[in-house]
Amino acid sequence: MTPLPLFTLRISTALVLTLATHAAHATNGINLIGFGAESSLMAGADVAVARDTSALNTNPAGLTQIKAPLLDMFGSVLRTTDLVHKDALNEEHASNRYTLLGGGGYAQPLQDTSCTAGIGFFAQGGAGGVFDKIRTPFGNRDDLSSLFGIAKVIPGIGCQVTDKLSLGASVNFVYASIEQDFFANTSVGTAFAGYKLEDASALRTGFKLGMQYRITPTLTLAAAYSEKTELPLTGGSLVADFTGAGLGKVKYSDASVKGFALPREVAVGFAYKPSDSWLLSFKLNWLNWEDAINDVRLR
Repeated sequence: MTPLPLFTLRISTALVLTLATHAAHATNGINLIGFGAESSLMAGADVAVARDTSALNTNPAGLTQIKAPLLDMFGSVLRTTDLVHKDALNEEHASNRYTLLGGGGYAQPLQDTSCTAGIGFFAQGGAGGVFDKIRTPFGNRDDLSSLFGIAKVIPGIGCQVTDKLSLGASVNFVYASIEQDFFANTSVGTAFAGYKLEDASALRTGFKLGMQYRITPTLTLAAAYSEKTELPLTGGSLVADFTGAGLGKVKYSDASVKGFALPREVAVGFAYKPSDSWLLSFKLNWLNWEDAINDVRLR
């Protein structure tokens, strides 16, 4: 294959971004605010509270609060309210208005130790929209979509080091995938070639460390750290429509998308329980997005 189709594909991407996309709004993002029912209802402010199997993905030190075998399952439905593609020719709401999210885990204390171990599965997050049959700058209608999702399988352990201090660690097996349809049935000479990308994915590992320190029976301090996890999506197939250039539809069997990552993350917080009826929890979270997603390239 000559280098012309690949070069044209790069130019076409810039052309459509310039002419067609005036505004687009993302969905829930690739790092959800909370995981599990309690974490989500607390808006993710659970680093000092984590006490069910979702602690595997928020603060593994919280596993020590599980004193008997525990199985958790959770699910939710996300409905987008303002996911819109708007330009001079269109103002279309995305057709993927509903997204299912879920996960769960199992944990149990280890016999004759002060530790609790567990394993869980979590839908980490996703982003993107599907816009069917929108008007293109070339006078026809075609599809525009990009879907990116991340899931984790996480084994971990938490140990009660002293009466007041708990430490924990978990290993993240992270799976990510991406699909794109960029006016795949549109081709205009050498100026534009639409494409469809499928099956690009990544499987990587990361880790999380956590601690909880109970200052008094009613006040707990906590912190958690997650390392950056690179997500080079490889092994995809891409079909580009070079019909306008006389080449027909050209298939690339080793497409990749580089530049995605889960960010390095630091969370600190405290929980205060003044009575059996009240629990106040606070969290400050730093996510280094600038280093995680800065230069995304499709090859």
